Amino acid sequence: MKTKKRRVLDYPPLPKQETFEEWLARYPPLSYPFQLVKDLMYLDDLTPDQMMKKTGKPVEYIVEIIKRQRRITTQIASLFERYFGWPAQVLLTWQLLYDIENELYRQEERLEKFGLHVYNQEIFLVYTKKLIRGLKKDRALLKKLLPADGGAEEGLAFILRHDGFVVAPS
Repeated sequence: MKTKKRRVLDYPPLPKQETFEEWLARYPPLSYPFQLVKDLMYLDDLTPDQMMKKTGKPVEYIVEIIKRQRRITTQIASLFERYFGWPAQVLLTWQLLYDIENELYRQEERLEKFGLHVYNQEIFLVYTKKLIRGLKKDRALLKKLLPADGGAEEGLAFILRHDGFVVAPS
């Protein structure tokens, strides 16, 4: 079964592409581990200063965790479990879920860019095939116009006199 060849104009216009920022606004990433730490601090009535004194970590370190600038590692989770009784396994699980979702968002953005690239390449190939077909037609016409007996210079001079346009001699 032969498929219909596609021309440049056969392609539908690209749908309006949603930017990654718009998509992220619709589906914000999970804030599991950071929000959990913030909530646990609120429930235990703790401040970053109090947490610094118990864990020995600087205040900036605690604040970076709350502001999503620092991940919850096994060391941090075990410190929180030891000093505050917060389950380390829960903190690490939520951190893992957050990391997985962030990676999915990142891959989604890469796939979107790649899909657009493939679409543009397909249009380019169709356009190039069209140009090649046109060149083949011009070549066939030139073969008809140029004499086969070695008078190619005369035929070429005729074409050049007409500004490079291939016209049939009258």
